[in-house]
Amino acid sequence: MERHVRPDPSVPCDLRALEYGEHLIVWSFRAILADRWDCDLILREYRHACGDRAEEARGAVRAFVDRIEQQSRRPLTIGRPGSLGMTRDEQQLLAAYSAAQRGDEARFEAHLTWLLARPVDGGFYGFVRTTAEALADRGHHLSDPRRAPPAIEPPPQSVTA
Repeated sequence: MERHVRPDPSVPCDLRALEYGEHLIVWSFRAILADRWDCDLILREYRHACGDRAEEARGAVRAFVDRIEQQSRRPLTIGRPGSLGMTRDEQQLLAAYSAAQRGDEARFEAHLTWLLARPVDGGFYGFVRTTAEALADRGHHLSDPRRAPPAIEPPPQSVTA
């Protein structure tokens, strides 16, 4: 998977407006693609977010990304770690995770088919469902992606006298 790191300015969305579980998912994709996945901080966050299922959930995210890299027909645009703006692809990934957490496999496949630019074959849903369920088990519910994304607020204007 080619690693584009520019946010999509046509679809502004602010990472700060996400719930904890959503933020963790976006952070995970960014960390994997920036080769920062084995950081102790990420493991600690998965333990906090998923409890006893932390290793299982974390492994499922890694397997999902590996599978995307193998099968995607187009490069995904993923933001740099620390960037507040989210890309359209990151928003689509969150929508796929949200659909899986709600048990809506058809919607999950629709989101993933768009992301991969090809029909989805087996295996993807199980990886995502594992992480989404582990988050839900600890009270981290993912937002319904059909809502409008939160806009990035412009910085306050300074006034000079």
